[in-house]
Amino acid sequence: MSCQLENLMPKTGLWLIGARGGVATTAILGLVALRRGLTDTTGLVTEMPEFGQAGFCPWTDWVVGGHEIRTASLLDQACQLADSSRAFDRRTVEACSAELEQIDREIVPGNVRHGGAMIESLADADFPAA
Repeated sequence: MSCQLENLMPKTGLWLIGARGGVATTAILGLVALRRGLTDTTGLVTEMPEFGQAGFCPWTDWVVGGHEIRTASLLDQACQLADSSRAFDRRTVEACSAELEQIDREIVPGNVRHGGAMIESLADADFPAA
């Protein structure tokens, strides 16, 4: 398939609320690592033969964005998680850094208005409440 046609193929969006949180960052890093061939599909239920005919959107067609109330970058969050929890290797984060930075540009400010005290406590101090 030519590059021109590939750009016209439909994509499926994954929009994450709290897009730089631990769960979202881990999911995004995993997706990028899969695309780059840095990890395999072990543990991905949708990749099991039993689901081969289910018609799920392939993870290669996903685009990612989201809302966030913290200002740290996705790359910074991934590095922090790699260092603190060791759930994934720091070298994987570094190998995926360009894609993480690209996805980070698709993350927009969220809204803490009417979110309650807990949500407000998660927001950076300089994040606007309105």
